[in-house]
Amino acid sequence: AIERVEGQIRALKLDLEDKIKTKLENNHPIWPWLIQHAAQTIHMYQINRKDGLTAAHSIRGRTSIPPRANLGEKKLYKRMKTVKFHKTEAKWRYGLWLGNIEHTSENIISTHDGVVKRRAISPLQDDTKYDA
Repeated sequence: AIERVEGQIRALKLDLEDKIKTKLENNHPIWPWLIQHAAQTIHMYQINRKDGLTAAHSIRGRTSIPPRANLGEKKLYKRMKTVKFHKTEAKWRYGLWLGNIEHTSENIISTHDGVVKRRAISPLQDDTKYDA
Protein backbone atom coordinates (compact mmCIF):
# COMPACT_ATOMS: atom_id res chain seq x y z
CA ALA A 1 0.00 0.00 0.00
CA ILE A 2 2.83 2.40 0.83
CA GLU A 3 4.46 1.78 -2.55
CA ARG A 4 1.17 2.49 -4.35
CA VAL A 5 0.73 5.79 -2.50
CA GLU A 6 4.39 6.75 -3.09
CA GLY A 7 3.99 6.01 -6.80
CA GLN A 8 0.81 8.09 -6.96
CA ILE A 9 2.50 10.99 -5.12
CA ARG A 10 5.39 10.86 -7.58
CA ALA A 11 3.03 10.80 -10.59
CA LEU A 12 0.95 13.73 -9.28
CA LYS A 13 4.08 15.74 -8.45
CA LEU A 14 5.60 15.23 -11.89
CA ASP A 15 2.30 16.07 -13.59
CA LEU A 16 1.90 19.28 -11.58
CA GLU A 17 5.52 20.33 -12.18
CA ASP A 18 5.01 19.80 -15.92
CA LYS A 19 1.84 21.92 -15.95
CA ILE A 20 3.18 24.83 -13.90
CA LYS A 21 6.65 24.64 -15.53
CA THR A 22 8.34 24.84 -12.13
CA LYS A 23 9.97 22.34 -9.76
CA LEU A 24 8.23 21.80 -6.40
CA GLU A 25 10.66 22.31 -3.55
CA ASN A 26 10.54 20.05 -0.47
CA ASN A 27 9.13 22.85 1.69
CA HIS A 28 6.37 23.89 -0.74
CA PRO A 29 2.98 24.34 1.01
CA ILE A 30 1.16 22.08 -1.48
CA TRP A 31 2.90 18.89 -0.24
CA PRO A 32 0.37 17.92 2.48
CA TRP A 33 -2.48 18.41 0.01
CA LEU A 34 -0.65 16.43 -2.67
CA ILE A 35 -0.16 13.47 -0.30
CA GLN A 36 -3.80 13.52 0.78
CA HIS A 37 -4.96 13.81 -2.84
CA ALA A 38 -2.76 10.86 -3.87
CA ALA A 39 -4.35 8.59 -1.26
CA GLN A 40 -7.83 9.82 -2.14
CA THR A 41 -7.36 9.15 -5.86
CA ILE A 42 -6.33 5.56 -5.11
CA HIS A 43 -9.38 5.14 -2.87
CA MET A 44 -11.78 6.62 -5.43
CA TYR A 45 -10.40 5.39 -8.75
CA GLN A 46 -8.09 2.35 -8.45
CA ILE A 47 -9.99 -0.78 -9.44
CA ASN A 48 -9.44 -3.94 -7.40
CA ARG A 49 -8.48 -6.93 -9.57
CA LYS A 50 -10.53 -9.39 -7.51
CA ASP A 51 -13.98 -7.82 -7.76
CA GLY A 52 -13.53 -5.08 -10.38
CA LEU A 53 -14.69 -2.36 -7.98
CA THR A 54 -12.95 0.65 -6.47
CA ALA A 55 -12.54 0.83 -2.68
CA ALA A 56 -15.11 3.61 -2.52
CA HIS A 57 -17.61 1.49 -4.50
CA SER A 58 -17.01 -1.52 -2.23
CA ILE A 59 -17.65 0.58 0.89
CA ARG A 60 -20.74 2.41 -0.35
CA GLY A 61 -22.23 -0.18 -2.66
CA ARG A 62 -22.55 2.37 -5.45
CA THR A 63 -20.30 4.42 -7.64
CA SER A 64 -19.95 8.03 -6.66
CA ILE A 65 -17.25 9.71 -8.65
CA PRO A 66 -17.86 13.47 -8.61
CA PRO A 67 -16.38 15.60 -11.37
CA ARG A 68 -12.94 16.63 -10.21
CA ALA A 69 -10.29 19.13 -11.06
CA ASN A 70 -6.56 18.53 -11.09
CA LEU A 71 -4.49 19.35 -8.04
CA GLY A 72 -3.15 22.92 -8.24
CA GLU A 73 -5.60 23.91 -10.99
CA LYS A 74 -6.76 27.52 -10.87
CA LYS A 75 -10.53 27.81 -10.34
CA LEU A 76 -13.14 30.44 -9.69
CA TYR A 77 -14.98 29.89 -6.41
CA LYS A 78 -18.10 31.62 -5.20
CA ARG A 79 -17.83 33.73 -2.06
CA MET A 80 -20.03 32.88 0.92
CA LYS A 81 -23.35 34.70 1.14
CA THR A 82 -22.75 35.38 4.83
CA VAL A 83 -19.64 37.46 4.10
CA LYS A 84 -20.54 41.11 3.57
CA PHE A 85 -19.19 42.69 0.43
CA HIS A 86 -20.24 45.64 -1.68
CA LYS A 87 -22.57 45.03 -4.62
CA THR A 88 -19.92 46.23 -7.03
CA GLU A 89 -17.43 43.58 -5.84
CA ALA A 90 -17.16 40.27 -7.67
CA LYS A 91 -19.03 37.26 -6.26
CA TRP A 92 -16.40 34.92 -7.68
CA ARG A 93 -12.70 34.85 -6.78
CA TYR A 94 -9.63 32.95 -7.96
CA GLY A 95 -8.11 30.10 -5.99
CA LEU A 96 -6.19 26.84 -6.44
CA TRP A 97 -8.04 23.53 -6.19
CA LEU A 98 -6.47 21.31 -3.50
CA GLY A 99 -8.96 18.46 -3.28
CA ASN A 100 -12.45 17.66 -2.16
CA ILE A 101 -14.20 16.30 0.89
CA GLU A 102 -15.70 13.01 -0.24
CA HIS A 103 -18.74 12.75 2.01
CA THR A 104 -19.87 16.38 1.54
CA SER A 105 -18.71 16.97 -2.07
CA GLU A 106 -17.15 20.27 -1.00
CA ASN A 107 -14.07 21.54 -2.80
CA ILE A 108 -10.98 22.65 -0.90
CA ILE A 109 -9.63 25.88 -2.37
CA SER A 110 -6.40 27.70 -1.53
CA THR A 111 -6.76 31.49 -1.52
CA HIS A 112 -4.54 34.44 -0.64
CA ASP A 113 -6.29 34.56 2.75
CA GLY A 114 -6.03 30.83 3.53
CA VAL A 115 -7.89 27.62 2.69
CA VAL A 116 -11.67 27.54 2.24
CA LYS A 117 -14.35 24.94 1.49
CA ARG A 118 -16.78 25.73 -1.32
CA ARG A 119 -19.36 23.80 -3.31
CA ALA A 120 -19.60 26.25 -6.20
CA ILE A 121 -16.52 26.30 -8.42
CA SER A 122 -16.12 27.18 -12.06
CA PRO A 123 -13.42 26.11 -14.52
CA LEU A 124 -11.15 28.47 -16.42
CA GLN A 125 -9.92 28.31 -20.01
CA ASP A 126 -7.17 25.79 -20.72
CA ASP A 127 -4.48 28.43 -21.24
CA THR A 128 -5.08 30.00 -17.80
CA LYS A 129 -5.65 26.86 -15.70
CA TYR A 130 -2.17 26.68 -14.19
CA ASP A 131 -0.12 29.42 -12.61
CA ALA A 132 2.99 28.80 -10.52
